Amino acid sequence: MNASARISNRRGFALMYAVVLLGIIALTLGAMAATFHMQAVRTQTSYDDSQLRQLLLSGAQFAQTRLQTGAPISAAISLPAAPDLQNASLSLQLVDNGDPQSRTVQVKASFPHRTAAENVRFAYQNGTWMLASAELDE
Repeated sequence: MNASARISNRRGFALMYAVVLLGIIALTLGAMAATFHMQAVRTQTSYDDSQLRQLLLSGAQFAQTRLQTGAPISAAISLPAAPDLQNASLSLQLVDNGDPQSRTVQVKASFPHRTAAENVRFAYQNGTWMLASAELDE
């Protein structure tokens, strides 16, 4: 084998080695991009869930305040003009349970692409409406 053939074989090996190495790097970068995307989606979902919980808590508090003052309960609640709440909504609906000492209010909150609802039961005790229970709708 002459010297030029050996150099050609080495160059061919180096080229194949570089191509394989670039392929491995490309696969690794693709896997990392997919992982980062999944984490971003998980973070956004967690944020949306947190905002929905806050809206449901606000709705329950608003319903209790309405019960205390005797104001109508069923309503769509206007939310502050905060950037986080641009497409969010919150509504209350009184559910008739037939008991004058108890009121059940359905609180519905929606955030872009997510919705949650809960039934909040209030009991009239010692001259005031008290939160008795809250159940998330599935």
